[in-house]
Amino acid sequence: MKQQNFGSLIGAVFGLVYVLVNAGSLPLELSLPARLLGVIAFVLVLVAVGRHRTARPPAGASRPLLDLPPFRWLGAGIAGFGVVGLALAAGGAGQAPVAAVGGVLPGALLLLASWWGATHQHLTARRRPAAE
Repeated sequence: MKQQNFGSLIGAVFGLVYVLVNAGSLPLELSLPARLLGVIAFVLVLVAVGRHRTARPPAGASRPLLDLPPFRWLGAGIAGFGVVGLALAAGGAGQAPVAAVGGVLPGALLLLASWWGATHQHLTARRRPAAE
């Protein structure tokens, strides 16, 4: 399995766990759809990894993974949701808004980034040294 696929799977598993665990604090009418969407997103990542497991990057297409804006913003987005979730909790907000902002949304962001990584491997592949 390619390193990129493995990273997408790790991100998808953590994203799904974030969504499934934190959706439990939401009202039932929001919890079930959030969990269902999380599972659907996870399956889409699995399908994308399966389809792109043998994809080769186009010649000359190479950028370090962390230089790409989506992955730069992933950490900032998750941290931002965490800060807002902490602020909500400190402000006395209920458990559902804190779980939604501090857990469900970061999980969805991880699932989205995992899908993006699995479907855009040609943009994230590292250049192999030229044979001499």
